[in-house]
Amino acid sequence: MEEKIIYELPEITPDQINTAYIGTPYKCMCGCAGNYAYTTANRDKSGEARGYAVSDDEVSDRKIRTRIDKMRKNQGVGIEVIDDYIFTMIINTRQYTLYLFES
Repeated sequence: MEEKIIYELPEITPDQINTAYIGTPYKCMCGCAGNYAYTTANRDKSGEARGYAVSDDEVSDRKIRTRIDKMRKNQGVGIEVIDDYIFTMIINTRQYTLYLFES
């Protein structure tokens, strides 16, 4: 696993995102301490990637855009990049993570 810290979020668009997470930092990321959102366009592809269907209440293009915007606005605090497809950062008391589809 390759990790690095960057201070400028690359140009990421919602169509590149498998899922976006927001939750309590340093806690379990199964969804019990936060929540995941999926795009309408990638709903089926994201379901295949995780092994079961994405439900209607998990789909929100607005939440995806909001999470990207929040990370871009606060990128100066540092963004941890894992294996070039996971981007995560902590802003105050919340962790934001974008999972792109692996290439």
